[in-house]
Amino acid sequence: MFQRRFTSSAAIVLGFFASNAIADESWVGREILAKRPNAALKVGQQLGVSVTALPQPMRVEREQGAWLWIDSAGHAGWLKKDDVVPVEQAIRYFSELLEKEPKNAWAYNLRGLVREQRGELEAAIRDFTEALRNDPQRAAAYNNRGIALDRSGELPKAIADYSEAIKLDPKYAAAFNNRGLARAKMGDLKRAIADFDQAIRFDPKFAVAHNNRGVEREQSGDLAGAEQDFTAALSLDAKLGDAYANRGNVRRGLGKYEPAIADFEQAVRLDPGNAAAVNNRAWLQATCPDEKYRDGQAAIESAKKACELAHWKNPDWLDTLAAAYAEAGQFDEAVETQTLAIEQAPEAQRADLQSRLELYRSQKPFRDAPAK
Repeated sequence: MFQRRFTSSAAIVLGFFASNAIADESWVGREILAKRPNAALKVGQQLGVSVTALPQPMRVEREQGAWLWIDSAGHAGWLKKDDVVPVEQAIRYFSELLEKEPKNAWAYNLRGLVREQRGELEAAIRDFTEALRNDPQRAAAYNNRGIALDRSGELPKAIADYSEAIKLDPKYAAAFNNRGLARAKMGDLKRAIADFDQAIRFDPKFAVAHNNRGVEREQSGDLAGAEQDFTAALSLDAKLGDAYANRGNVRRGLGKYEPAIADFEQAVRLDPGNAAAVNNRAWLQATCPDEKYRDGQAAIESAKKACELAHWKNPDWLDTLAAAYAEAGQFDEAVETQTLAIEQAPEAQRADLQSRLELYRSQKPFRDAPAK
């Protein structure tokens, strides 16, 4: 079975690039956080935008003496090394700062960011709550607490926090995107699309929001609109592997099988660990209604890789592997694998899987529905 993927965005996405940078003392490629909100980019002899207007953390593009070049959210300029802290040192730095300044909302918010990324969700929520207690107008802290609540499974509370962030900052594109993601998880497709619309309206270059709206458009049956969104996302960020994988799904549904395979291949090239893209390529190779694009052995190889990446615990990908075995004429293996998929699947999915199991028992492969 094929799968779609949203791309999560806090507007603040932490990735730890520190290991190589520490070894050679270079700052280039490292992710940093501003120590205080009163720092600003320097452009020539003039001060540019404040760090409060930039997504945190920031990535260092160049280094020159005591200065670091930042290019983020459409703003570029120099920051002093003394005004920033590398992400991997942030918890210690902000904890020490909070001992001296226990009402520093900036420090609570940024420490919470790092804790959220590390999966320390309860601690992150406490930090964001303290940030808001000391500065109730800090929209970013509402957005960030919403992310932690979302990851904790508390979707109504997360939506409330995203809504509060938007109330404080009506053009907060990331909060609209995040609220759209939460509403999508709750099955509210119409309002999710409306949120992604607003995210794109306020930030037309927000590739992730284009990708996420595309997922919802696909699920609502608007395949042409979804394809347009994924293409727009890729025009803005050619390394957004999820958008390639998702566009491949849509193109498969539109009968554009060759471009679909090319999209899956590119998604896997960008991220060999993107199990959804690996799986979706295998599903097309196993079940395509056009025999020209079916390849049972290649499908088995891809489907096994997807299952391995999921530690053989994803029933959808086991379903794909069973279909691949059936396409290759290995019906005993197809029956065995499909039975395992049914055992792992939620109750609502089992009837669909069972219907394919009966096909394999009858020595017949499964064929996806032709494009309309």
